[in-house]
Amino acid sequence: MKKFVLAALVIPALLLTTCKTDIDLLDDWKETAVVYGLLDQSVYKPGSALPPKQFIRIQKAYLGEGNALEMAQVYDSINYINSLNVNIEEWNNGNLLNTYVLQPDTTIIKDAGLFAYPNMVLYATLPTDTLDNPTSTYKLVIRNSETGNEITAQTLLVGNFNITAPSGSTVNITKLNASYKVTVGWNSATYGRVYQPAMRIFYNEVDINNVSSSRLLEMQLGTEKSNGLYGGEPMDVSLEPGDFYRFLNNNIASNANILYRTFDHIEFIVYAGGDDLSTYIDVNAPSTSIVQEKPIYTNINNGLGLFSSRYSVIRAPYSVTPTTLDTLAYNANTCHLRFKDRNGVIGFCQ
Repeated sequence: MKKFVLAALVIPALLLTTCKTDIDLLDDWKETAVVYGLLDQSVYKPGSALPPKQFIRIQKAYLGEGNALEMAQVYDSINYINSLNVNIEEWNNGNLLNTYVLQPDTTIIKDAGLFAYPNMVLYATLPTDTLDNPTSTYKLVIRNSETGNEITAQTLLVGNFNITAPSGSTVNITKLNASYKVTVGWNSATYGRVYQPAMRIFYNEVDINNVSSSRLLEMQLGTEKSNGLYGGEPMDVSLEPGDFYRFLNNNIASNANILYRTFDHIEFIVYAGGDDLSTYIDVNAPSTSIVQEKPIYTNINNGLGLFSSRYSVIRAPYSVTPTTLDTLAYNANTCHLRFKDRNGVIGFCQ
C-alpha cells in the first residue's frame, strides 16, 4: 500500500508545534507543495540580530512504495530541484506596487532529524528588498516551471507596537508582599492576534581558570490573544517571583568548574503573530480530549502549510534591585549556583 507523507516543517520564530500526518490514498498521486513562511518586518529595524531577509520554506509531499521514513532521507524526495519560480507581490488598493523575486538560499543548515539533512534550500528576498508597508497585502506566488503548478497565499503584516511595562529601568523580582508580581504589559499591534512575551536573562560565568563567559536564557511567560486586529489594546501577563528562581534552577546546571556567576541584566521581548498563525498554533496544540486525530490547517491555495506574519519588540536593558541579587545568591532554588550578592560575595546555601 502506498503512503502519502506530508513533510513536517519547523517555522523559526514563535513557538510552533511540528506535526506529521500520514494519509492513505486510493487515487493517483497529485503534486502537493508544502509551504511555510512568516514575513517579519522587525528584521529591518536598526540593530536587529536577524538577517534583513524574508525566508520561505518550500518542500513537497512524496509518494512511493516501501518505508516512508527511509524515503524522507532522500533529498529529492522532499525538495524541488531547480524547478521553482518564487515571487512575493505587494498589492495596495488593487494595484501591484512591487514584485520581489526570491532566490534559493542555503546559508541555514538543517539539524539532524527525520528528513534529509544537512543541506536545506530556503527561498529568500534580497537584503536590499524591504517588505514593510503596513497598508499593503503581500501575496506569495510559487510556480513550478516543469509541471505548471501554481501555489499562492497572502498575508497582511503585523505592525509595530510598544512594551508599556515594567516602567523605569530597574525591576524587583522578590516578594514585596503576598500579592506582588512582576507585570509585563504592551499594546496590541495592528493585524496581531497571538502574543508570546518572554524575559531574557543575561549573566556571566567565571571558571576556575578565570575565564569569563556571557550567558543568555529566555524564560517564556505564556501566550495571550488580542480581542481584535485593529491594534492599541492593552495586554499584560504577570510573573510570580518564585517562578523566576525555579526557572534558573531548572536551566542552569551545577558545575564544579564554575568559580562564581554574576547577574548582568534582563530584557523583555514580546513576539506577535498574525491571525492565521494564531489559528495554526491552536489547531496543532496538544489535544485535551479523547479525540487525537487533528485536522490539517492550511491557508495555502493549491498546497499545504502556512503563510502569515510576525513581529517582535524588545525593551531593554533592565537592571535588578539589590534585594533581587541577594535573593539570587541565597534562595533555596539558586544558592548552589554561586551567584554573587549585592556586595560581591559569592552566594551559598544556608
